[in-house]
Amino acid sequence: MTAVPLSVNGNEAPPAERGMPIAWLLPLMLTVLVMVAVVPVVLLGYLGARDNTDRLMRDRSELVLDGIVGTLVSQLEQVETLLGHAVEAGGGASLDTRDLDVRRAFLAAAVAAAPQVDMIALALPDQSWLILEGGNWRDHGAAMGEQPHVRQAVNKLNADLGSLWFGPFWSPALEEPVIAFGTALKSARRDHAGALVAMVPIHKLSGYLMETANDFGQTPFVLLGRSRVLAHPELTRASQVVGRQRDQIPRIGAFGDRVLARIWSRQANDLSRAQPFRRSRGHWSWLEPDGFESNAYVYRALAGYGTEPWTVGFH
Repeated sequence: MTAVPLSVNGNEAPPAERGMPIAWLLPLMLTVLVMVAVVPVVLLGYLGARDNTDRLMRDRSELVLDGIVGTLVSQLEQVETLLGHAVEAGGGASLDTRDLDVRRAFLAAAVAAAPQVDMIALALPDQSWLILEGGNWRDHGAAMGEQPHVRQAVNKLNADLGSLWFGPFWSPALEEPVIAFGTALKSARRDHAGALVAMVPIHKLSGYLMETANDFGQTPFVLLGRSRVLAHPELTRASQVVGRQRDQIPRIGAFGDRVLARIWSRQANDLSRAQPFRRSRGHWSWLEPDGFESNAYVYRALAGYGTEPWTVGFH
């Protein structure tokens, strides 16, 4: 038979306490209740703030890109308008070779009124070119029209009797790449009589990007397709493009902007999953494989200014 332990004075020992003291339980329960009440509020606030941040970032990015695209388009639309006015002021789209001396005054005025344009040329049906230089027509031979994409564009103008942008191509007269807007001319017999061509040096496109870079504090760019740099603030000076070999539009990998050079070479991450862009596209990527430096890109396609679409954007 087991003996019952006795206290010192001979009485039975009190039973041992079980469970958690209420002095500990109440604070613990209050802490849990507070967390249950507060954590959902904090989480909802965080998600709401993140959603607003994504929305603001998306809207601001698209507004900046709208400004860049709008600047380029407005400058190029002025070329279309001024060339159209010059043709109409010179007697419309019909052409007789005897009209060339009459038209040169109108065309010289058009060049003076359009700082975007550095040269007006006339592509004749025999593939020869006349260039308006110093207020006079100068025979430039067939060197410019020998370039396949230039010849294709002029042939299309003559066939459609319309207007179009083409290029970039090398201008032997300006010794730099240009884009061009051409308008077909008709003879008295209503067939094709050549095309009037206004040439815009690509370094001037870079000048317009420099203006937007100063306004928005971003680095804008125009890519020809996805791999060649058509315009960039670093290409604002004609000396940086004059004298290059024909059709040498720099590739992004060989260009001085190391951020732009890696736009497609790194794994792309969505800038905003919850608030996708409406008119544009964007992504961010790590610049170094093992580092923490990253950069964001916002861009959109712009067609209608040549056979290859442009990618206009900023980083």
